[in-house]
Amino acid sequence: MTVRACYLETLVHRPFPDATKDLLDMIKPEIDLGIRHQAARALGFGGFSDAVAKQLFELAKSNDTRTDAVLALLIGGKPDDAGRALAAYNDADTTAVEELKDVYSRTFGYWSDKNYENGDVARWIQNAEACRIVKVRDSFQDWVKELLKRNIQGIEFDNGPHSITRVQFRKRLIADAKGSDPKKREDAVAILKFMKEKGVLMALRNEPAPLGELARVAFFEVMNPKVVTEKLPDAPSTGGGGQIMKP
Repeated sequence: MTVRACYLETLVHRPFPDATKDLLDMIKPEIDLGIRHQAARALGFGGFSDAVAKQLFELAKSNDTRTDAVLALLIGGKPDDAGRALAAYNDADTTAVEELKDVYSRTFGYWSDKNYENGDVARWIQNAEACRIVKVRDSFQDWVKELLKRNIQGIEFDNGPHSITRVQFRKRLIADAKGSDPKKREDAVAILKFMKEKGVLMALRNEPAPLGELARVAFFEVMNPKVVTEKLPDAPSTGGGGQIMKP
């Protein structure tokens, strides 16, 4: 089990899409729960095809594998996949969502700067936004966004020679926001909004269109947040604490 746990930890830090089949095989009732959670995280971090998403939806039909299948879909799926997976909890036990909240909240203790470069961070945000409009037993599922936001905002301190601090990350986001790539610009503004970088967004409002308008809308939403009363799991007390790590 120790070897398998180390293997999965490596795949979470350095995703390897070719390992998808092995990771799917670990999402089974007979596999240790902690191993299953890490397999789901590694699968999500590595990304997957529509065919794999279909297999995960099949696994989500079982009470024994639902949490890990949906966890993988929240991390690595498309926004429609994430919303659809969460909506299925209408038919689940009332404690099932609480279990999912807990394992999701423990997912982002470590993530590489490659996750930003590859668009993974932007995908996590898009998936969280998609979940906001999903209702489970008449309640909107804002918790995905709030937990992800807590982790992204938690980037504060240098965690060694291969880490990137919040100041460095902010500088990189500003550069991408001002760059010529429309996708990078939109992603950078979305992440700055998630990080509640009020000063940066205020300054970017004065930039020429389209950046100025994107920043204006983002700044307004930061200053006028939706009140969330849903209880969230406590922040994990161990792990990377949300630092972005350079490989």
